[in-house]
Amino acid sequence: MYKLLTKFIVLFCLLNTSFLTAVAGEIIQITAATRHLIPKGKKVDAIDGDWILKNDKVVVVIAGAAPDQKANRIVQGIQGAVLDFTSLTANNNQLVAYYPQDYRLDGISTDKIEAVKAHGKEIILKCTRHSTVEEPYQSETVYTLREGEKFLRIKTTHSNTGKNAVSFYLADKIKLDNDIIDISLRGNNNLSFIYKKY
Repeated sequence: MYKLLTKFIVLFCLLNTSFLTAVAGEIIQITAATRHLIPKGKKVDAIDGDWILKNDKVVVVIAGAAPDQKANRIVQGIQGAVLDFTSLTANNNQLVAYYPQDYRLDGISTDKIEAVKAHGKEIILKCTRHSTVEEPYQSETVYTLREGEKFLRIKTTHSNTGKNAVSFYLADKIKLDNDIIDISLRGNNNLSFIYKKY
């Protein structure tokens, strides 16, 4: 197996300085019994089958792996994508979606989701898209949330599982709506900063 590329992204750093009582992190799949844990906000899209990652600072929702999963009629191909992200104090999600394996209008972005470590000071959720005829390489995204951190760690690895060379367009995508200002530093940088007033 040849590893084509590994991306490591520290995403969604929140500038919130409030201190909360420390609690262990946990991963919970959304069901009728756990819907009350879904964060609030204008752009919340979580449904049953999605996954909640929560520590003492933030709550994150990762879309489930159902083949027909959509956030809404214009946000599609979201299997394994970040749907919701907010601090516990604000509890006001404004994210539409973050696609660590690029946006797919057609096709499956993730077909297997596994809670590698569901409880503790560090929690880990792994999302895998297996190789297909149309996309003959495997993609694996690992989400890590640690106690006390206000951001989500995201690592995506693309692997060629076949014998032939594979080429593809490498990208990730973030979707936000309304009054977005790009305040990224000029020149070549490893970080992107986006301001949204809401």
